[in-house]
Amino acid sequence: MVKFFEKISPRTERELEEIVRKHPDQLEDDLTYLDHQIMVGKGFMDVLCVDDKGVPVVIELKMGDDEGILMQALRYYDIVYRDRDRLVRQYSSRAKFSLEEDPRIVLVAPRFSEEVVKAARYVKPEIKLLEYEYLKSKSGDKGLNVKEVPIEAEEGYSPPVPVEKIVSYINSPKLRELCKQVVQEILDLGEDIDEPRGAGETVIRIRYRGRRLADISTRRSFFVVWYKKGDLYYDQDISGKKDWASSREKVIKAIAKLYAELGGIPKK
Repeated sequence: MVKFFEKISPRTERELEEIVRKHPDQLEDDLTYLDHQIMVGKGFMDVLCVDDKGVPVVIELKMGDDEGILMQALRYYDIVYRDRDRLVRQYSSRAKFSLEEDPRIVLVAPRFSEEVVKAARYVKPEIKLLEYEYLKSKSGDKGLNVKEVPIEAEEGYSPPVPVEKIVSYINSPKLRELCKQVVQEILDLGEDIDEPRGAGETVIRIRYRGRRLADISTRRSFFVVWYKKGDLYYDQDISGKKDWASSREKVIKAIAKLYAELGGIPKK
């Protein structure tokens, strides 16, 4: 059998770093390389990128299983978090930045110990663990084949995703603002409606005393309002202000009716 790819070992971390610098999309789609070996305190951050949402991404690379990789990345993350304004000034000519979202961390190693995977559960910054194979083609080209290591919460518990993060999944800033407006209009139906919470990665759930009133599911180019009318659930796609203007009355009316049936007292 002809081998098209051969698994090899990098000679140095700099060799891995060069692959990521030249081809950051081998780690994650739509990453833009900004800088590498940035002096941070007493250490050097391996690679700094920005994703398609304008969020800075701190990338740390290791040739072996290193339990210190997480703490090292957190030190660099802290500097990036505090100096985001400076980063925007320094790299604004190369990428667009969003100061509304916290930076992320991507750790890259051939394997991660159980201790690192467990510790990642409890860290506040968003962390992605990528295990890699370093491959060489017949023509001599080298690259990374990566797979994400799932970070599962203890005993199956998944902390709710912040509403702001779910809204940010929408590409258009104007549509994100419209989504927030729709959430607020539903909340304005009554003062005792529960605070909206994430249900999964892309769903905002709005409840009254623990009973579901409505869901808002975000997509890249639109969002969907799910509401109940009678015994059936309906969905309404919203891709712009016109969509909401034409459907608002029936959607809000149905949600208000359900809220009253559950014992809520509508605002006057």
